[in-house]
Amino acid sequence: MQLYLALAIPILLATAWLYTAQVTRTSLPSLRNKRICLLIAHPDDEAMFFSPTLLALTAPETGNHVKILCLSSGNADGLGEIRKQELAASGAMLGLRSASDVLVINDRKFPDSMTTTWPADKIAQILSSAFSPVSNSTKKNSPSDEPTSTIDTLITFDARGISSHLNHISLYHGARHWLSSLMAGKSGWKCPVELYTLTTTNILRKYISAFDAPVTMVLGGWRAAGKAQRKGKEEPPSLLFFTYADLRPTTSLFTVLMVQPENPISRAWLESTLQIVLQSNHPLESPFTEGLLFTGASASEVEMQQEARDVIQQQNA
Repeated sequence: MQLYLALAIPILLATAWLYTAQVTRTSLPSLRNKRICLLIAHPDDEAMFFSPTLLALTAPETGNHVKILCLSSGNADGLGEIRKQELAASGAMLGLRSASDVLVINDRKFPDSMTTTWPADKIAQILSSAFSPVSNSTKKNSPSDEPTSTIDTLITFDARGISSHLNHISLYHGARHWLSSLMAGKSGWKCPVELYTLTTTNILRKYISAFDAPVTMVLGGWRAAGKAQRKGKEEPPSLLFFTYADLRPTTSLFTVLMVQPENPISRAWLESTLQIVLQSNHPLESPFTEGLLFTGASASEVEMQQEARDVIQQQNA
């Protein structure tokens, strides 16, 4: 009896997990033919928290163009240059089209620190310069002018920052500040950018591995049951990008990028970090606004980078 029970539990857990993954993949919306920016605080955020999302969004069949904007080099331990190189390599492994799709900002206003909150208005300035140069220019805008952006979708951390890191939390407030300024005085127009945030889960669910599958399945069923009632009244549905098919490249990503630095990371830490990846990539939610549509004009990569650098120079002047 005990043997049967011991065999049944893993099978049930695996079945629950696979069922949950299949249901979410077939029922939740996807992003296609979009210009997407992932806004992160430090090199490695893209791998630790967003790798399944990036793997899904950069799949060739989606037609998406994904960029990464990182607001610090993560130089707290003096490894900023190494981490910037790691971020570029990470982006390539996660499907970004070229190295020019990764932009790292070095600004003293955005120090790599667990105890420092970055100013939301400065983050908004960077985003405005990079992705809404027309709105950020000296050209006079009237309420009749449609708000425009060079991206369709912005993805970042939520208000709790996954790990309660103040730099992560700052990105959420900076992103909302940018969208608010983009829509200022534009009553009647739809915002051209969709904002999605990575949902913070409690620490227990982060570390219980496959045992989280039944919880996810129950919560998913509960949400689905009330979907009809909530439709049109709340934020857009959550997005979930993860299956075990994504596990192999994610594991390879950690092996390549985590073991190379001057301060080697132990295998135990690596395995525990990978576990965080599996459990922290829960639904991306869009709490800012609903029913958003894209209407912005396109812009080249050079324009995006130059505009961002111009803002930094102005701030440092």
